[in-house]
Amino acid sequence: GDKKGQIDLIIVTHCNVLVIELKDWNNIPITSRDGKWYKGNEQRERSPVKKNESKVQNIVDPKLSRLRDKFSNKGYKPFTYSIVVMCGNSDWSQLPATDKVDMMNLNDFIKLAEEKNFNKKFQTETHIPKMKVLNQDFHIFDEICDDADSAPINYTVDGFIRNELIFTHPNEIYQEFYAQEESSQANIRGFIR
Repeated sequence: GDKKGQIDLIIVTHCNVLVIELKDWNNIPITSRDGKWYKGNEQRERSPVKKNESKVQNIVDPKLSRLRDKFSNKGYKPFTYSIVVMCGNSDWSQLPATDKVDMMNLNDFIKLAEEKNFNKKFQTETHIPKMKVLNQDFHIFDEICDDADSAPINYTVDGFIRNELIFTHPNEIYQEFYAQEESSQANIRGFIR
């Protein structure tokens, strides 16, 4: 399996770790053939559900396993879940049931902030007291994210590559960066928020 990969979002809750892949696809149905997803007739990629599961199994879980004796629940690796969140309005109802079980639309994902919805989705670990201590272990996750293997990537937005930081919101809600068009020979600059 892959030992490297881009992870869109990791959420550490009081009892588990959610590894999130975000897809903002709009206006065209999403289907699947031979393990690949299609946006309309355009082949996109291998199933993002399978790719994200691979990131959990080959990147996140091994890191957590190595540090399991440091967690407050001594000796137990935190539960991890792979979830693909569909942020756009594309119809994904024709995807295989095996993919849909690990997918949510954005509205349902946001509802997980409510305790009753969270507990319903993650029943196993919400009923095990020794698993409900991860919010005491944020320093361990900082250690994981700060290691050399977990460096943030230089991301692009609409063909512009992020460069140096120019502004951070006082409450750290967002940051602004200078940006450079990645494919142009001209020196076209912009900014990314």
